[in-house]
Amino acid sequence: FELMGEDGAANAYGWTGMSSPADSMVVDNTRAFDGEYAFHSRVRETGLGIAYSKLFSVKPNTDYMVSCRIYRDDTSGWTYVDMCDAPGEAELKATKSGEWELISKLWNSGDNTSIRMRVVNEKNWENVSEDYTGVTGDSWIDDITLTEVSYDAYDETSPVLSKDAEKF
Repeated sequence: FELMGEDGAANAYGWTGMSSPADSMVVDNTRAFDGEYAFHSRVRETGLGIAYSKLFSVKPNTDYMVSCRIYRDDTSGWTYVDMCDAPGEAELKATKSGEWELISKLWNSGDNTSIRMRVVNEKNWENVSEDYTGVTGDSWIDDITLTEVSYDAYDETSPVLSKDAEKF
């Protein structure tokens, strides 16, 4: 998120935002894992913060590693990166708080030639307690990556075994 938008707003280049209330999801330098900037969600209670990416080009029927880092003040709400509910999407949802969490998933592009990523911070929809008031802490999202996975062909003539390999 080191490239800022040209409109003077606190947004990352190529990303558009939607949040309620307005300005509850921004890009700033209050806490970043790498570099100077990260998405910062200040969503509270039952508000909703969403940032949409531009479309990423992908090769059909190709494996990709999708990764991000998320830091949450607490576990009151959900913070995640996903693919806008596309069939077979990779959803990278934070489970920890008080530390940067690296979340990665393998995703196959299927017939897709492009995919749109989004960052979401919202209330925990599974918490049905009458006492639950929604999101109470800030979240930061950084280092979102979509990397094509390459596989080396297996060569049975020269197997490589580790001295620590499990015996069968």
